[in-house]
Amino acid sequence: MTEKETVIQLYLDVLKGKKTRFPNHFFVGDQGKKYLVCITRYLLEEYLGISKGQIPSLVSAKTLWDYRLRPPANVHGWNFIDVIQNAYPGEFHPLEFKQVSYGYWQGEEGRKKALEAVRYVIEKKQSIPFQEIPLKINRQFFEQNRLMGILEIFGDSPYLIIQTLYPNQFKPWEFTSVPMNFWESEDHIKWQWNGSFFKK
Repeated sequence: MTEKETVIQLYLDVLKGKKTRFPNHFFVGDQGKKYLVCITRYLLEEYLGISKGQIPSLVSAKTLWDYRLRPPANVHGWNFIDVIQNAYPGEFHPLEFKQVSYGYWQGEEGRKKALEAVRYVIEKKQSIPFQEIPLKINRQFFEQNRLMGILEIFGDSPYLIIQTLYPNQFKPWEFTSVPMNFWESEDHIKWQWNGSFFKK
């Protein structure tokens, strides 16, 4: 048997109850990640018969966890999307899936993923012209693209998200709404009175 066949047979033995679990340290390190690639692709494409193009619409965390892939995912601290991206690097964006895992946008790494997701929608999915960003990036944009969780992380402020993505490219008043308490700042009031409010 080839190494791939051995890995798949081991997985089938676990899946069918012939073995209670995978061997200790089986999924540790880069080699363990390769084993997980092999098993994930086998499960989805052969065992379940899901074509690659159907993966975002048909595969969820439940799919993978029901077929015993939670333990190897936990070895690497991964959610189900991480497992998919390990098996299909660069082929799917998290926003293509019906949902992301709980806590996906939390923490420093989550914020990076959140910003990447917003950039992806702006630049790739919707191809919004740069100069139109303040007009089109509003609460409705986040609702329509299932990004409300990201908006909440940034204090419900589209401007704050765009300022983080594209630093100092836009003024707050170019947006349909400005951050809460924005006009309580003395500097912002000065900008308004010296005419900047009306100028690009």
